[in-house]
Amino acid sequence: MPRLKRDTLPVLIMALILPAFISAVPVHAQTVEKPEILLRINEVRISNGLAPLAFNPALEKAAQRHSDDMAAKGFVDHTGSDGSAPAERISDAGYAAWPSTKVWAENVYAGNQGFNEALDFFLKDEAQQRNLLNARYREVGIGVAVATNVAGAETVYWTLTFGAQPNVLPIFINDGATLINMPQVAIHLTQEEAVPGGEGSAMGSAIEVRVSSLPEFTDAEWQRWESLIPFNFDETPGLKTVYVQLRDGGGRSTISTASVQYDPTSTPQVAPLGPGAEISPDLPLEATPLFTPTPFASLAPVQTVQPVPAKDGGTAPASAGNVFTPTSIVLIVTPQGTAVFNPTPTLQPTPQARPLVDRPDAVLPDWLLPTYLIAQITVLILGVVGFFKMKRSI
Repeated sequence: MPRLKRDTLPVLIMALILPAFISAVPVHAQTVEKPEILLRINEVRISNGLAPLAFNPALEKAAQRHSDDMAAKGFVDHTGSDGSAPAERISDAGYAAWPSTKVWAENVYAGNQGFNEALDFFLKDEAQQRNLLNARYREVGIGVAVATNVAGAETVYWTLTFGAQPNVLPIFINDGATLINMPQVAIHLTQEEAVPGGEGSAMGSAIEVRVSSLPEFTDAEWQRWESLIPFNFDETPGLKTVYVQLRDGGGRSTISTASVQYDPTSTPQVAPLGPGAEISPDLPLEATPLFTPTPFASLAPVQTVQPVPAKDGGTAPASAGNVFTPTSIVLIVTPQGTAVFNPTPTLQPTPQARPLVDRPDAVLPDWLLPTYLIAQITVLILGVVGFFKMKRSI
């Protein structure tokens, strides 16, 4: 039997024990990128002839819940680890729904190349693109969470939740600008395309609007609805707010507002509003750096008619033409290239989502490390016993 050298045993022990002390870094959420993500989403929608999307706190709550869940458990799917579906998570977050239908959807993705990678995938996959570029949606929530595996590699888990609720028609000054240097602006209006006929007290498609810098609309006249309406603020620098009342053919109406800082000496930058952000009239009148989130006005409209709260349970039946059941496909891919603003869908078979535990960037399950330690200690004990038996036999 070959003789075991004395300096071999310490090396063997270190080789067996050292890997057991490597552990996964805890999952953490990222929120600072969300205004930049919304900017990218709205750039793509506007380039495809669609209105921008506004942040909605309830949709964001549902999206962040799912991203945190996927990052903590290491999977990519629409079904949560607790068995929840997108509709349940959005409803649980308090997002209002139409009485007869629920207009919402979800996109998910996991990768390590930033949001451009996720956006590229959303634009190339037919079902995901259908959600992102859907004229029926007016609001969005963004969930971002990061998990780091034992090797230090990060995986980012993205969730986008889309929706449209009754009597909520966001408006945008210069497509979401937060700072202007001219009093002449363009107001981008959204339209009720989810339930065009309206329902109950909730309005349908708007046919006319009136625009004013006063909430009483004393200086405004009704005009035909247009997606883009020119408007002039007064020339006094400072906080500017525009009010838009939209009315359908049945006389049902709602009011939406948007605010912006006016500084004639500034260089305007488009910076979307973060969740729950409010504008401050005391903000310094200077250019806002691109992609730097700062407190700005909320785009949540002031409503003249209260939205009808969502019903519990699944989607209720609706009349023909009002039912909308959004769908989304889950893929785990690493797409190449950058986002295309005018994409052509690629109809390719979609692989089923699978857990990430067999991937090199996966988060290890909790039971694996203790099991590994026990196995290594057992091997170590057997090695020591064998060593002393061999030594006595020499």
